[in-house]
Amino acid sequence: MTEGTGLARTDPDALFVDAYREYSPGVCGYLRTRGVEDPEAVTQDVFLALYPQLGDLRGGPAGLRTLIFTIAHARAVDSHRRRAVRRSRSNTTPPGIPASRARRKTVPSRRWP
Repeated sequence: MTEGTGLARTDPDALFVDAYREYSPGVCGYLRTRGVEDPEAVTQDVFLALYPQLGDLRGGPAGLRTLIFTIAHARAVDSHRRRAVRRSRSNTTPPGIPASRARRKTVPSRRWP
């Protein structure tokens, strides 16, 4: 692949190591700027998802980079969806509690001067 970066390898294991060294800082930064809660863990997930796809990789270094950041973007979207689901679940009324009573406990009353 890329001569100066060591990505010219055809062995999937060696290519994976080279790709991780080359792109993991950028992936982690991308995830951090996207507001992912744990960008380091999601970076690991990105590269775990990449590994099985290395045998079918096409497009040289540009194809590898595109694939890595496509996976990273998908993981960022997944992270935001999980966060939204957790938020919506935490705002639901527990079973057995009338909604009006639950609302009184979760919504602070406002006092006007």
